[in-house]
Amino acid sequence: MAKLDRLIQILAILSLCILPILLVVIRMDRNHEREEYRQNLLEIVESDCQTSDSYVARGLANRELRRDRDAISDFSEAINLSPSNIEAYKYRFLTYAILGEGKKSTSDFTKMRSLIKKTGSGSSVNIN
Repeated sequence: MAKLDRLIQILAILSLCILPILLVVIRMDRNHEREEYRQNLLEIVESDCQTSDSYVARGLANRELRRDRDAISDFSEAINLSPSNIEAYKYRFLTYAILGEGKKSTSDFTKMRSLIKKTGSGSSVNIN
């Protein structure tokens, strides 16, 4: 029984020493993943856009980086290239809403709903 108690004490001491190290390693790994994710977003942001969908993708990357004005510019350019791009309206309306720009947000939401009704693609548009 004394050996078992001693083993439990040793394991408790080891866990007190190892657990903080493991937590640091896990945090480092998560930070590395976040930095890698951020670098991927920056690559998207720095890319040249040629299509409406590529502007939407770049707008989403800017939105993720909290560059809301750049995101709005990208969504607007996507709409200029393809005035029926429901996704561009959706993300621009959401970004305007985040910025507290109610009139612009409402206008884009109304346009998005009208396009959904017109094209019948309502089931494929999720607002998240």
